Amino acid sequence: MKLILKILAALVALLLIAILVLVLFFDLNMLKPRIEAAARAQGVDLRIGGDIGWTFWPSVGVAVSDIRVAPVATPEEVLAELDKASLLVELMPLFKGNVVVHHVLVDGARIDLKVDRQGNGNWEKLTAEKVPADVAQQQTGAGADGAAPGEPAAAEGQELQLSVERISLSNSALNYNDEQSGQRIALEDIRLDVNQFNLQAQPFDVSVALKTRLESEGSAPMNIALQSGNRVQLQSDLNGAKITGGELNLVINDSGKLAATYEVNLNDLQGDLRFDGSVKVPAFDAKALLGALGTPLQTRESYALTKVALDTRVVGNKNSLQAEPLTITLDKTNLTGSFAISDFSRMAMKLAIKGDQLIADDYLAPEAQTTAAPAAGTGGSTTAGGAAVAVDDGDEELIPLDVLKTLNLDASLDFDKITFADIPLEAIRVRLNAANGQVNLTQTDARVYDGTLAAKGSLDARGNTAVIRFDSALTNVQIEPAMKALELGDNFGIAGGINANLQANTRGITMNQLVDGLQANADFTGAHVRFSPLNIEQKFCELVDLVNKSDTAGLASWDPFTEMRELSGKITMANSVVNVESIKAGVHQLELGTNGKIDLAAGGYDLLLPMKLLNEETSENGCRVPGNYWINRSLSLLRCHGSLETLNPLTDCRPDSKGLANLTKDFAEFKLREKHGDKIDAAEQKVDQKKEELLQKLDKKLGGDGDSDAAKSLLKGLLKGGSRSSAATEE
Repeated sequence: MKLILKILAALVALLLIAILVLVLFFDLNMLKPRIEAAARAQGVDLRIGGDIGWTFWPSVGVAVSDIRVAPVATPEEVLAELDKASLLVELMPLFKGNVVVHHVLVDGARIDLKVDRQGNGNWEKLTAEKVPADVAQQQTGAGADGAAPGEPAAAEGQELQLSVERISLSNSALNYNDEQSGQRIALEDIRLDVNQFNLQAQPFDVSVALKTRLESEGSAPMNIALQSGNRVQLQSDLNGAKITGGELNLVINDSGKLAATYEVNLNDLQGDLRFDGSVKVPAFDAKALLGALGTPLQTRESYALTKVALDTRVVGNKNSLQAEPLTITLDKTNLTGSFAISDFSRMAMKLAIKGDQLIADDYLAPEAQTTAAPAAGTGGSTTAGGAAVAVDDGDEELIPLDVLKTLNLDASLDFDKITFADIPLEAIRVRLNAANGQVNLTQTDARVYDGTLAAKGSLDARGNTAVIRFDSALTNVQIEPAMKALELGDNFGIAGGINANLQANTRGITMNQLVDGLQANADFTGAHVRFSPLNIEQKFCELVDLVNKSDTAGLASWDPFTEMRELSGKITMANSVVNVESIKAGVHQLELGTNGKIDLAAGGYDLLLPMKLLNEETSENGCRVPGNYWINRSLSLLRCHGSLETLNPLTDCRPDSKGLANLTKDFAEFKLREKHGDKIDAAEQKVDQKKEELLQKLDKKLGGDGDSDAAKSLLKGLLKGGSRSSAATEE
């Protein structure tokens, strides 16, 4: 035993002597010229201003300080600097081929990358002027395999057992300045801490913290503070990794905050990368985040976009990504579904979302901040041979045609209920696909006001102008609640169910152009539709009384509405003008027609309401109009015109003065003939006889056969007192 102890003591003594001799007689600073020369051979101007020294506690190691890196051609342009770095290793494992590192420390690393106005990066100069290989070998004294003379090359096939107790990077920065694009990126206060790093598939901790400043010409700078913590497990062959307990926290411009937790498995890192994991984003204030990003957003309701959260599992590879199940919380709305990118090169996306209830109105801009669209004709585009000619729309935002041309999307949206423009839509189903510059709305179905809505449409962005087509159908939609939702029922009301079909199209490169260029046509039908407070039957009877000089209308008791037993019509729209081509309605024994126009740009309307009586009695409780004159005769009696903003049928609908004047004259002639019909017929017969006699005399004068065209023409001139009558008189 004593012998063994003596031997061990001798070995320790020899080891200490060897270390002491190494430190006392081998100065690492002697390697500085060789290291700098080797770097210069590679086009790098490396300068070590501080000492390279040994450290012995708590482990053997090497420390270096004051390092700077620049291109050989321009040594004054410093790319990187380092205040100090050190490497501490355990000595005994080295004899077994293992590297056990206590601490790798890098402090005060600064890297400056620049791109000039010609697009050249300063780092490109590092390899622009390399020293020839034979000269480099002479300068460094290295062997062909890169090892110093007498130093054995690394044993091939030997598995490296590497473990590092701690890796630290502190007080470091990276700056990127692109003079060509005006973009500047600064990473400051970079801190990296790795504990128990190893290649034996054992987990170790990694934490990162840094501050980023992004600057671009024409936009405000953005400051981002990032903190991240992860537990990482690397496979020994570096072909796989597992990250657990991942946490990420971002603070943008001191006010926008976003956090996330995640886990991910990475496989086949050196080949066909595959990954799977989970991501959870706790509720955050998206409105504050948008404001911090320089896009402040005001919503009609203050709660909107203040509570947004996400939870999903992801799986994918280098070419694809799928997030399913996908759970999103949008304030009071819960969304579930999936999202996938099947091909990153084509950005082929697929989205399927199901939601419960969404009040879309709450996310619109406050009413006080909405900007009215300019009147028709103030902006937009004209077309020549189908090609759009852009006109000046000021600062109006253009339709993103370039984005639409690259969009590759297949989307389905299903909601229990969406409220838009105060209109409640239920059981909504939307199907949309986009590819090669064409966006197709293949299905839109919803229940609305006890009826149904169905719509299809398309947007063609392949040219230099967006072309939109849209078809929709309404079935048995109740009008009265829709009027209330649109706040159109202050002075009048419409109740009952309506069916309608609409076809519309437009084109343009701005929203104003799309609105101004809208062309549409629609037809509609309805049954038992009630219009108030105007009573059409009462107005008819009052106007007939006015012509008849009677008072039958005053004897009846009138309801404050018009009940239409049937309704049908057709309208068209172009240049912001709605043309009412025809509206027909049955009101008891009256047939009501409507035609005219509604000028949306000017905010006014002008409609004529011709009426036809089918029976002597307008209705059982209406008025009686005796005489054959009024039956089955289209009568222009009523005209409605005024402002759309103050629309009021009671004040806007008045007797049609022109139509009423013509009716009064025609009715007077009718009454005259009715009273003196025999005498008028005899007088007309006598006039016709005189005309015939005169025609024959004129024909004889002209040498005709008594029925010539020349005689007829001359007689016509005589009756009108024209120039020919004078000639005939002379003759």
